[in-house]
Order: sequence, then structure tokens, then C-alpha cells
Amino acid sequence: LSAYEARLLAEDRPVSDWFEAALAAGGDAKLLANWLLNNLFTILNERKLDINAIPLAPAGLVELINLVQDGTINNNTAKDVLAEMVSTGAAAAEIVASKGLAQISDPAAIAATIDQILADNQSQVDAYLGGKDKLRGFFVGQAMRAFQGKADPALVNQVLSQKLDDLKAN
Repeated sequence: LSAYEARLLAEDRPVSDWFEAALAAGGDAKLLANWLLNNLFTILNERKLDINAIPLAPAGLVELINLVQDGTINNNTAKDVLAEMVSTGAAAAEIVASKGLAQISDPAAIAATIDQILADNQSQVDAYLGGKDKLRGFFVGQAMRAFQGKADPALVNQVLSQKLDDLKAN
């Protein structure tokens, strides 16, 4: 941890105790500090809550971070799940399952959708192949919209790059 992060975590005893409990639950110090200082503190400040007044247990934050790390959900979804965890105390996996928030990480499903997007937007494909490289962002946006933001962005970019490279080669 940076000296700044360590100072922020140590200056308030309940916060440092909470952080220590999360570490004891198996959390990575750097990831925990990041989530605690940037995401959880934002929610606590917005709601004017004390860390001891929330139903979220330290192990719950560790569980949430693990869902991001293993690719089950992305960071944006995790922030929404965290807000609900703070409100309800429900487990991250339970919220993800009940709301259908799991990230789509199936390369075949992503490839099929990208094929359809490219077929439906032939004029943009032609413009891209003609040198308008900025249209790549358009295709990424169309894919993320098609998956309602649930697709793994890195995988979408990887599959799209392959498809566009294949088109350029032909």
C-alpha cells in the first residue's frame, strides 16, 4: 500500500479494524484498499453512514472482489452490487444470481453477436476497412449494447479485433 492509503486506513480505528478483518478473510491488501477507499467510502459518504452501521461484512467485500477477479462480473457491475450489499447485507453472489448480472464470457456467443453486428452495419464496416479506424469504437459500443453491458469488455475487444483483422486480410 502507498503511505497515503495506509494513513487513510489507519486514521480511523473502525476502518482499520474492518480492513484487517477483510485481510483475515483472504483479501488482497492492495485491492481491498482500492475498493474500500474509492468505492465503499463513496457510498458511505453519500449515505452519511459509518462503517460499523452497515450490514456488509468484511468477508462480503472480499467475495465481491473475487467475483471481479474471476471474471464473473465487471467493475461497473461490481460497484452497483456493492451499493446493494451496503443497503441489504445480501451476499454478492446472491445479488449477481438473482439479478442476472453475471458477465458473458463465452467467446462463441460474443463472436456470433459481433458477426451479426458487422453484417447489420455493412456501410460502417466498409468505412472502417477504408481507413476510418475510429469506427472500431462504434462496433464495441454496438456489441456492449447488444449484451446490455454484460459482456466481458476485454473479450469483446479481442474477438472484434480478430474479426476486423480477418476482414482487412480478405
